[in-house]
Amino acid sequence: MVNASRYLASTSRITASNIDKNIETDTEVCRHFEEYKKRIIECKDSNKIKRNLLTGDRVLI
Repeated sequence: MVNASRYLASTSRITASNIDKNIETDTEVCRHFEEYKKRIIECKDSNKIKRNLLTGDRVLI
C-alpha cells in the first residue's frame, strides 16, 4: 500500500488542455481513417459491373 500511494503521488497531472489535445489528435486520426475507408469502398465499388435499368446496358462503374 505504501508503494502504491508513492506511485500515485509521483504521477503527472492530467490537465484539461492535455485532454483537449488528446481529443483533437484522436479526431484527426479518425478523419484520416474515415477518408481511407471511403477510398477503399470507392476502389471496391469501382470494379463492380452495374446494370443500367433504363437502357439494359451494363456499365463499369
